[in-house]
Amino acid sequence: MLHRFLLNNPDIFSSPTVILLSSSSTAAGSLVRLAGSDRFCSGRVEIYHNGVWVTVCDDKWDSYEADVVCRQLGCGPPLKISAFFGEGSGPIWLDDVSSRYEASLSECSHKGFGAHNCEHVEDVGITCRCKKMETYCQILHALELFRFSTMGSGE
Repeated sequence: MLHRFLLNNPDIFSSPTVILLSSSSTAAGSLVRLAGSDRFCSGRVEIYHNGVWVTVCDDKWDSYEADVVCRQLGCGPPLKISAFFGEGSGPIWLDDVSSRYEASLSECSHKGFGAHNCEHVEDVGITCRCKKMETYCQILHALELFRFSTMGSGE
């Protein structure tokens, strides 16, 4: 799926944010992306709901929940959990997420879809190891380096 996404979205590198969509089916849960980062397999955790990308609160979030998202996206294990990727916008969709071995974030226990006591300053972000898709990670990193090296050069 990733190679089809890249082929169908050739201008993805014109934006400072690289978005990775989940390869899981909608039957297995919601689509997930990591936003607000220029690095592959890292960013603010967002899920697609009713045509809108919505955020997830960091309350009770730990390596178990991060592992579910990393696996759902096809990335390696989580390396870091932080709010480093900035505040999202729109609805906050999940809070008090608790998981162990679920296949997708939407299968984890939580307060209820849309029920939360959070502000966007609490939007959770993660960095996963770029293990399973290492070749893609290397290509994306090389393209990012090329894009930054040609900025302002008139090319």
